[in-house]
Amino acid sequence: MNEHGSSDPEADDDLRVTELAPSRQPRAPRSRVWRWTPLAISLIALVALVVSVTPASRGMLAALQSFIRPATPTSTSKVVSSITVQILETPTANMSAQRAPALAQAPVTCLGGPPPLSQVGPPGVGAAVGEKPIWVSGLSGTYPTLALGSGDGFDWKAPYTLYGWPAPIVLVLGSGFSDTVTLSGYNLQSGASVAFGFVQAGGWGAPTLVMAPYTLNPVAPPVPVGGEDTSGSFWYGYAFIQQAGCYALTASWPGGKWQVIVSAGRLPRD
Repeated sequence: MNEHGSSDPEADDDLRVTELAPSRQPRAPRSRVWRWTPLAISLIALVALVVSVTPASRGMLAALQSFIRPATPTSTSKVVSSITVQILETPTANMSAQRAPALAQAPVTCLGGPPPLSQVGPPGVGAAVGEKPIWVSGLSGTYPTLALGSGDGFDWKAPYTLYGWPAPIVLVLGSGFSDTVTLSGYNLQSGASVAFGFVQAGGWGAPTLVMAPYTLNPVAPPVPVGGEDTSGSFWYGYAFIQQAGCYALTASWPGGKWQVIVSAGRLPRD
């Protein structure tokens, strides 16, 4: 007998089947779009983080990157004070000033002891510094000094020029010497370069070629040799110096070099 008062067995069976087999719909397969959604969200968050990095964070990232990846080594170069200047015209008086600048007296002495002096080249032009096979003559004084502002030149009154004060010199090359020689110089305090120019003997006047440094090939010189004697061949010219002071003069040639320290300026008697 059931709750409705029926004793029909088939009715009871229908009731039991209904209770034990409830209806359930099969679950639909998961969409591929939703399967990739977490990864997409993560990528978007990462991009937002990179875009919103603060300057401080960028600095920290750069520092971390440099720590992980060693910096590429950089090369350094030493600046040389000597600058090549080639002038293809006669040096003229400095017209940018109403008069030549004041010229101080030559230093009585410079660093170290005085370099040894030689008597080579044409007589009457002064003592020479250097060593075989190259000398520079035209110096005077107890300490080798280049006289500036005296007006004594090789038939040129040696005015103050755009390249400085000209000091008369003679370049002497030993007998049989035929290699290229380079003359250079600089002020020990300021580093200003010394320029050189040579003139044709007999023509005299101002040099038509002024360079710093100056290179001379004895086989094909820019100016013909000025003379010869038992000491060698020589060229007349000038060293152009900006101001009084102590200067390093250097002569170099293939396989050799010398450097001396000389004084330059107005001589005490001027």
